[in-house]
Parts: sequence; structure tokens; C-alpha cells
Amino acid sequence: MMKMYRWILYTIVVLLSVSCKKFLQVTPRTELPEKVTYSTEEGFKKVLTGVYIQMKDTSLYGKELVFGTMEHLVSSWDVRQGSAEAGMNRHDYTAQDVVAKFDTIYAHMYAAVANLNALLRNIDERRGAFSSEMMYRLIKGEALGLRAFLHLDLLRIYGPVPSRENASPILSYVKTVSKEVHPKVDFKTFIGELLGDLETAEELLRDIDPITKYSLLQLRNPAQSTSFDPADDFYSHRMLRMNVYAVKALMARTYLWEGDERKACAIAKELVNVKDVDGTAKFRLGTDVDLGKNDFALINEHLFGLFDHNLERKFDKYFASGSLKKGNSPNAVTTQLYGNIMEDIRNNRLWEMRILSNTERINVLKKYNVQEYGGKEGNGTIRDEVELKQIPLIRISEMYLLLAEAGEENEAQLYWSRYLSSRGLPNRPLPQGTPARRDEIMKEFRREFFGEGQAFYTYKRMEAMANKIIFKSPSSAVEYKIPEPLKETEYIKRIYGDEESN
Repeated sequence: MMKMYRWILYTIVVLLSVSCKKFLQVTPRTELPEKVTYSTEEGFKKVLTGVYIQMKDTSLYGKELVFGTMEHLVSSWDVRQGSAEAGMNRHDYTAQDVVAKFDTIYAHMYAAVANLNALLRNIDERRGAFSSEMMYRLIKGEALGLRAFLHLDLLRIYGPVPSRENASPILSYVKTVSKEVHPKVDFKTFIGELLGDLETAEELLRDIDPITKYSLLQLRNPAQSTSFDPADDFYSHRMLRMNVYAVKALMARTYLWEGDERKACAIAKELVNVKDVDGTAKFRLGTDVDLGKNDFALINEHLFGLFDHNLERKFDKYFASGSLKKGNSPNAVTTQLYGNIMEDIRNNRLWEMRILSNTERINVLKKYNVQEYGGKEGNGTIRDEVELKQIPLIRISEMYLLLAEAGEENEAQLYWSRYLSSRGLPNRPLPQGTPARRDEIMKEFRREFFGEGQAFYTYKRMEAMANKIIFKSPSSAVEYKIPEPLKETEYIKRIYGDEESN
């Protein structure tokens, strides 16, 4: 038999005919020979689903890259002196426990990339395994989009501040399955590879992705819909997969990171104006009505998110326990974060004061508190609290803030006003001049995406000084270049093992 590399496949045994409530529930990881894995459509589906499972691991988007490590980098949570979290607050990337955190993140992200590359290596030559051209395009498009998604976050974490990029090699854009060390490329080449993946993904998904034809309500409830009842659940719940709109939002993110504001705004404008067949917005900005029904993550804003069946447990473990808290009085949040703007619906709805068993009072973020949805008897857009178990990775509000920051003056004000209205805030003009406008958007981005892992990237892109970072001491050090924690040869051993297997 021919020799093949080993790679870790995080798989699940899924009955693809069941509802999304059982979507992404993991069984123990397995190692399967390549030709067996990719001999059937089912094999491709399991590998792709396995990548989503890897992504929602607590080492990645199930905690550290959303409300854990990335939030500690911007001092979102109270910390114990001498802890790894305190080291992150100080941007001390030499502390052993901090190094270990980024070590794990780096290795796990490239492990997910390796699984995507294995799938992509096989998908064209085994095209005949697919039941339809649509399924082939859907799976390949998702895989390319996910590879770009992971690489963009690797760039935003370990790459340079965009304004300081040069021709020096920075990171590897990994597109092959190999035990050989992948060469590092410079910033522009990395961005080019990333956009290439996204452009191909968009081309594959553009005309066939069900999210372009059906509403989020229909995609959530395929069996209960008269117009959308697909034979395969891979076609439903597209907001929990790398869909075509998520791919386009990633393009906008990438162009903004690169500094091409014109292209970023063109795509963002397209996304905020996407309509369903009835003429209503496909991705609408959430309002106080949504938060009042306990939809704290505003899931109708999600262009892309991850379903996490354990989200309620995670809230209890990390937030309700006091592990992730901010201050001991409402003033810490109301004054410092929201600037005493009492009309702000996030200030009123997303935080609560809790008393722990030791009588300590703490401010708790409710964004991941999954309760029974209060609107089940209302408009029916969310039928079950299980639907709320989504980790937000891309929200439409990001596109509004992108337009407010980088759009032409009149257009920027238009989207800024719509955004403010949705958050219960009185309309106000954007500040005149680029620096002042960027400062305003920076503050708003911090408020909007608190606990979602996005603020560090905005501060880094704008190269914000410590006095611009809410909750960070003005005299503290700020270091945005996080060193790569591993030699590539070491993480290759972690992913592929030391030996080849038949």
C-alpha cells in the first residue's frame, strides 16, 4: 500500500437527517486512512463537520479566541495578580503560562487548517463521490472559506500591525498537507493567498448557497417550512456554516486590514442591504425588543457563528461563577464602558449584578446566558432556546461600523445613524477628521463586541495607545506583535506525528 501521512481527524458520528440541535456533538477523535475517509460524500461531510468541532474547542472559538485570551489582552476581565491572565493584560508574551496559551492556540489553528487541506487535496479528484454538483460546491466553498477565516485570525494575532508591514516574511499560508516546513511569506503575499481562497469560495457558493434564497427563519426550521424542506441537513442552518455572506464579510475584514477601505466599504454596503424575497433585511440589526426576549447574542445579526450545545454550561462555569467578571459595582461598566449613556440598550440589558456565595458582588456579562427565549409566542423568528446557543463570529453590526469608519462622509453618517438607533442611542454626527472618527468608532467597537474577542484586532489595526483602550491602565505597556510561539517543525509533529502510516 502507498504511504500516507497521518493527520488528526476530529470526527463525529452524525445522522445527517436529524435536526441541527444535534449538530456538532463530538465523539472521540479518530485517525483514518485517507483513501477510506474520502471514498464517500459522507467522509467529506464528517471531516468538514470535524473542523467546526475543532473551532468550537475551548482552546479556540469555544473560549480563548472569543471571551478568553483575546479579551484578557484588552483588560476586559478582573484578574488575579501573578496569573497567566494578568500576564496577558500586561502583554507579557515571555511569561511561561502566557506562552503556553498562545502555543496551544497556534498549534490548534494550524491543526484545523491541516484537516481542511487534506479535504481540499482530495475533493477534486474524488468529485464523483458526491451526490450532486451542489453538494460538491458547498463543501469545497466552505472549506476554502474556513481556511481563509483561520489564516486571517492567525495574521491578526501573530502578524504585524498592518501599517508597519514590509517585505519581510511573517507567517506561512498553509495550503498543502506536508511534513515539510512551510515557507513564510510576506504580508502582501499572505493577503493575496487569503483573498484568493475567498474569491474561489465566493464563486463556488454564489449561485447555490441556500442562504441566498431562504430566510434565516426558514433555514432554522426546514422541516416546518412549506417552501424549504431539503433532503439533506447540510443545506439548512447556513448561518452556522461558512456561507457565501460570511465569505464576503471576511473579504471586507481582509480589505480593511490591508488598508483598502474602498473595497471593504463596497462589500460591507452590499451586505447591510441584502434582502429576503419579502423585501426585509436578511441580517437585521438587533434592538431592545430582542434583548428583552433574552436574545442577548442578537443571533439575527449573525452572518456566521458556531452552534455550541455546551454554551449554557460555559456561562455557568466562566461567567456566573465570577471567573470572568468586571468590577464590583455597576459604575465599572456604566461609566467606563458606556460613558454614562443610560439610553444604551447594552448597558441596560447585557449586564447584571450578581452576589456570589462568599457575598462578593460582581458585574456579569449576560451575552452567553442562554435562557428560554421570551418571544416564542411572538413573531416566531426563534422557536427554541437551543437556537440561542450560538457563538458570534461575524455580525452585521461590524459591517455598519466599518461603513461608519471608512465610508464617504454622507454615507458613513447614514449607516452610523441606523446603527445608533438600533442601540437605543440618540443620533449624533460622526466627528470631523479621520483621527477623531477612528477614535469614536474604536470606542463603539469596544462596547459592541465586548466578550467576542474582536476589540484587540481593532486596537491593533489602529495601533491604539494604552490611553485609548477602555479599562487598560494608561501607563501600561502595549505590544501588538505577538511572537510565534512554536517552531513549525514542532507543530508539524503535533499534527502529523513522527511516523508515516500506510
